[in-house]
Amino acid sequence: MVESGLADFVVTTWFGVLAPAGTPDSIVRRLNAAVVDILGDAAVKDRLDRSGLIAAPSTPAQFTGLIKSELVRWKKVIDDTGSKPE
Repeated sequence: MVESGLADFVVTTWFGVLAPAGTPDSIVRRLNAAVVDILGDAAVKDRLDRSGLIAAPSTPAQFTGLIKSELVRWKKVIDDTGSKPE
């Protein structure tokens, strides 16, 4: 990407757990707490590490922010390049 003039262009892959729109906050918080607990487990961390993955637990608000920022970022890439779905 540097040769293309995009020196600061970084692409990462991330995974997350989502719930349907309208899920009550109490359930979202419980689900988030369970996922954070699981990601904190030493055996899970080891398995993820061996797979080349880095666990980065967050709050529901932080994850929402990530998704929103990724939508803005990739919309700009699509708009700037004129990409079209095939």
